[in-house]
Amino acid sequence: RRTIAVTASDWAKTYGQTLDLATVGYVASGMVNGDLVTSVTMGVTSDATPTPANQATAASGSYTLTPSAAIFSVAAAASDYTVSTYNTGTLKIDPLAIVLFANNASKIYGNALTFTGTEYALGSGGSLVGGDTLDSTNVMTLASTGTAGTSNVGSYLISLSGTPLISNGGNPATNNYLISLAPGTLTV
Repeated sequence: RRTIAVTASDWAKTYGQTLDLATVGYVASGMVNGDLVTSVTMGVTSDATPTPANQATAASGSYTLTPSAAIFSVAAAASDYTVSTYNTGTLKIDPLAIVLFANNASKIYGNALTFTGTEYALGSGGSLVGGDTLDSTNVMTLASTGTAGTSNVGSYLISLSGTPLISNGGNPATNNYLISLAPGTLTV
């Protein structure tokens, strides 16, 4: 019997996407005469997470893809080959990009405005994944030069800074997101 090796291809997905393990590529080396490995069973190691890494809510990070059970193009070819090695690949889960905006605000000339630190929201078109929630009690820093009672009538930038808290069932999920912060507008 001729020995061959089957190697899983490296793969990437973004947090929130699912991955059909049947689509993960592989390379079979050492085959001859046009024989092919037509499919393999692909497994994924989900270290430190209760969610399989191919699922949408698997935490961002790197996981091991492990091929097994090669199927040959012609049944007879199975007796001609022995898979001596199944080489692993890597599944990399990248954080999902989202934007948090400082909420627009307005005030009357002569009145001061104080931000509480919760006047921000997820940008339109953005969404969190599978039960993840933005903790609305998490205080961030908002600032504007237009907050003083003496600020002239006009428009002022509201800056947003800090780290938002995203969780799922009480478990931290912030690291699964690549978070950008965007300003709002204060109108006096």
